[in-house]
Amino acid sequence: QSFAQVSLLDKEGTNTWPITLMSYMYVEQNLTLKEQNGQLLKSFIEFVLSDDGQTIAEEFSFVRVPASIIAYNNVTLNSLALASGTTSYFIEGSSTQMGLGAQEFAISEKRQSFADYDRGLIYTQLTALTTRVAATEAASSQSCSCKEDDDSDVKGVANVGTVFGVLAFIISIIVAIKVFCFMPAAPASAPKIVERENSSVSMGATPSQVEIKASQKV
Repeated sequence: QSFAQVSLLDKEGTNTWPITLMSYMYVEQNLTLKEQNGQLLKSFIEFVLSDDGQTIAEEFSFVRVPASIIAYNNVTLNSLALASGTTSYFIEGSSTQMGLGAQEFAISEKRQSFADYDRGLIYTQLTALTTRVAATEAASSQSCSCKEDDDSDVKGVANVGTVFGVLAFIISIIVAIKVFCFMPAAPASAPKIVERENSSVSMGATPSQVEIKASQKV
């Protein structure tokens, strides 16, 4: 049976669509040379045709595969030749299978590799960092606005202080000029009387005379 002669275009009916796409896969029937990868391919197709797989397809606006096609595909999958000694995979869907989902040959919808976990962690941290940056920029903008207002107030006070300082300097110069120009002249000083005391040692006495007189006092 083949879909080569099947046409899904312009079908009759009120709920049909003029252009319809049927997604399908070509699979080699003899997968013995693929060894364990043959089992992996078969398990992937089984997951696509499962209820969980069809639910994912609906999320992308695809229509579920009819039950008759699912039955046909199951017969086809059972006819695949797989290499001996290989292990079939267990598929863990939306329901957690305790123990089985963590086994080596398990394909889990719920579990993820460390790489996926690491990328998810990076995405979460990046989202949080973006939120923090936006909040910081908003706070910084508000702070700058307040700072500009504060700076304008400080500049206004500084300008007023400068004006008063200049006026005070000018007034001090005017007062100094008035004081200097209109200050009364000082009266002439009276002759200074110098009283000279008689000393027993004259200024012209020699050192020997001073010594002698001092001994005389003793």
